Amino acid sequence: MEKQNKRFSKLTILFYVLAILTFIYSIFSIYKSYEYVNALVKAGQLTISSSIGDVIQYFVDNSSAYIFYGFGFGAFGYLIYLLKNKEAKTDKPAAAEEFTSIDEEEDLLEDEEADLTIEAVAEETDE
Repeated sequence: MEKQNKRFSKLTILFYVLAILTFIYSIFSIYKSYEYVNALVKAGQLTISSSIGDVIQYFVDNSSAYIFYGFGFGAFGYLIYLLKNKEAKTDKPAAAEEFTSIDEEEDLLEDEEADLTIEAVAEETDE
């Protein structure tokens, strides 16, 4: 079985790193949102049970964009990875078995000519 050389391009690695960084920042954003809501609850300015919709909306507004960007960067990196590997496969000759050198082609022609002369000699001796 042929071992395939699947390497990551620099652009793929860049997009994967950006995806990881945006996911890390989204976790940081969720943590900071939690701290802010927790500070409001401790100060008595907010009750979670009465304004749960606002709390959820605050978390989603502060972190959903970064999660979306993280998935986007990851998808772009994976797409580039697939395209580069497909390009590498098509760079190889498609039918390596059918490719012959000029010397091999001349040998095949000589063999065909020899077969034809043998057949011609055989026909002459039959007559």
